[in-house]
Amino acid sequence: MNPAELIAGVAATKRRGLPAQESMVALSSVLTEFVTDPANRQVVLPRSTRGLYTRMLLNAPDDDFQIVVVSWSPHSASPIHDHSGTIGAVAALTGTTIERKHRIVQSGGGVVRLQQRDVLRLSGRTVTPILPEEDFQLHDMANTTDEWAATVHVYLTPVNDFFIYEPRPDGTYRMQPRRLWFDLQDARHLWDKGPTRHVA
Repeated sequence: MNPAELIAGVAATKRRGLPAQESMVALSSVLTEFVTDPANRQVVLPRSTRGLYTRMLLNAPDDDFQIVVVSWSPHSASPIHDHSGTIGAVAALTGTTIERKHRIVQSGGGVVRLQQRDVLRLSGRTVTPILPEEDFQLHDMANTTDEWAATVHVYLTPVNDFFIYEPRPDGTYRMQPRRLWFDLQDARHLWDKGPTRHVA
């Protein structure tokens, strides 16, 4: 499956207007097909970044959904963050990443107390859901290995604004608003160069 086919599959899922769980299942199916295609695992992704990982938008910026490829440097990690209530799915393209889900157990005044939920190792055909329910909205991700890794994130509604959750000394977290940015827009041209070597 090439990027154009993935984009078409996500667009078709969006048009169907399915309930959240059914949408996530449909997204997981096309996402799994994309990340397990050997040709996609050979594409060379940029390793320059504004932080510890590189965000690349695979579809057009004016689409009403997002497909984001993230390239993770060795021993990099994201902060805990939410997804603005969107429906989505995440899978590994190359390498291995760790995802930790969190839920809010207490909140007030922009400060929350979190409880860690599931820990999942993303590699191969493993897909993790992003759903409006609180237990499936908050997560953090990390590449704990010595190799580069890449993940693909599909969101049925664009995640333009979101919150990160910054730890405080008392064990609570401060919600900090952020706007999603991309190191590279419309990254389909990376696939046009053809497979050359592994990212990780």
